[in-house]
Amino acid sequence: MAAISVRYGLADLTELDDRMEAYLDALLAGGAGAWARFESGLALDSSGEMFVATVFALEARDNDKIKKLCAVAEAITETRAGLHAAFGWVSGRVLYGVVKFLLASPSLFHRLVGFTACAAHRVHPGEPLIKELTAAGSLLSSDLARLAGEFGDIDAANLAFDAKKDEHSEFWGAWSAVLLGERQHAFAFLKEFSRCSGPLRDAALALVLRAASLAEGHKMLRALASDSACLRELVRSIGIVGDPSYIPWLIERMSVPAVARLAGESFSLITGSDLITHHLDGAPPQGMESSPSHDLDVDVPGIDLDADLPWPKPKAIEAWWHAEKHRFQLGVRYFAGEHVSIGHCQKVLLQGNQRRRMAAALFLSLLQPGTGLFPTSAPAWRQKRWLDKAP
Repeated sequence: MAAISVRYGLADLTELDDRMEAYLDALLAGGAGAWARFESGLALDSSGEMFVATVFALEARDNDKIKKLCAVAEAITETRAGLHAAFGWVSGRVLYGVVKFLLASPSLFHRLVGFTACAAHRVHPGEPLIKELTAAGSLLSSDLARLAGEFGDIDAANLAFDAKKDEHSEFWGAWSAVLLGERQHAFAFLKEFSRCSGPLRDAALALVLRAASLAEGHKMLRALASDSACLRELVRSIGIVGDPSYIPWLIERMSVPAVARLAGESFSLITGSDLITHHLDGAPPQGMESSPSHDLDVDVPGIDLDADLPWPKPKAIEAWWHAEKHRFQLGVRYFAGEHVSIGHCQKVLLQGNQRRRMAAALFLSLLQPGTGLFPTSAPAWRQKRWLDKAP
C-alpha cells in the first residue's frame, strides 16, 4: 500500500527499500536453507513470500525454480503481485536471458510475466509486443494494450484500439493512445466511456479530465453534478480539473463525512497545501468508520483508499484559503499549487506523496506526447536514477 499512499513519498520509499535490501541480504546469506524455507512457505498463498522466493531464484539464475514459481503464481492469483514485484526489484543484469526466455515461451503466463518485467524496467520488448497484439485470439491483448502506454509505444496502442478484439483491449488501447497524445478517435471513445458505469469508468475519467481542455473539463464536471449518485466522482474530478474556482464548494463538502477526506485531498491537489503540515486536519466524526472505496488513479478493490487521508477542518481551511487565495487565478488549472508544467511535475515526482506522484506521472506523459508512464512504484533507487537523467 505504500506505493499508493499519501503518507509516503520517494524518500520514504527509499527507507523502506533499504530495509528490504538488508532483509534480503540477511536471508540470502542463508543459502540453500533459506530457499527451502521460503519454498515451503509458498503453501501459505503469500505474495510477500512469493516476492522473496522469486528474488532468490532470479539472483541465483535458477530457471527451474523460476518456472516453478511462475507455475505457483499462475495457479494462485494472490501470489502474482509478489512475483511481478520481484522481477521489478532485481537489477536488469539479473534478468538478462530470463526475460527473453519468458517472451519466447509457449506459456501465456510466462509471456505476461516477461512483458510486465520489461515495463517495470522501462525496456521496450520490441517485436514480441506487436506479434502478441496481432496474434489471432491472443488472451494478452488487454494487458498489452495498457502496457503499450507504459512503454510509450503509440503504434502498439493504436493497434490495440483499432483491432477492437474485446472491450477491455479496446479500452486500454484507447487509454494508452490518449496518454501518448492521441486526441481524436481514441479520446472521443474514452470520453464516452467515462460517462458509462462500470469498473473502468474511474480510469477513463482520471485520464480524460487531465487530457481535456479546461472548458471541456468544466462540461464533464457539470454532467457529474447532475447525478447525485456521482458525488464521490465529482469531488475527486474537481481536484483533477484543478480550477480553484471550485474551492468554496469543496470546503462545503468537507462537512459531509462520506466525502470529507476526498474533498480535503482535492483541495490539496489544487492548492498544494498539506493539511497535516499546515495544521488543517482534525479528528474524524464520532462513530465514522472506513468503508471500501475506489480512486480514479488506482484500482485496488476492497481497500479503503480514503483510510490514510487526513480529516479536514473546514473552518481552518476556509481561513487558510481566505489568506492565500490571492495567489491563485480563477479559471486556470493548478496541480499541487502551481500551473501544470513539465518542470513542476518532475518536482512533484521528487518531492510529492505517492498519490500526487502518480498524478504527476500521468501529466508528464500528456505534456510530452509519446513519452511512457513513469513507474512510481519501481524501486526508489531506480526512480532516482531515471529522474536524474530527466532533461
